[in-house]
Amino acid sequence: MNSANDTTADGPQAIDTRFRARESDDGRVEIFDSENEDAWIRSDYTLEVAGPN
Repeated sequence: MNSANDTTADGPQAIDTRFRARESDDGRVEIFDSENEDAWIRSDYTLEVAGPN
């Protein structure tokens, strides 16, 4: 995983360009707001999220 977003599906512009994810060396995933350095979530738990059909 890197800081690039999935570009296979279109989403709202703010989500496509503002929010990012990266994986740390220890396997934890960090989701962060590229415009607010204080807004982030770090976890070693993952789940699959489905969008609206």
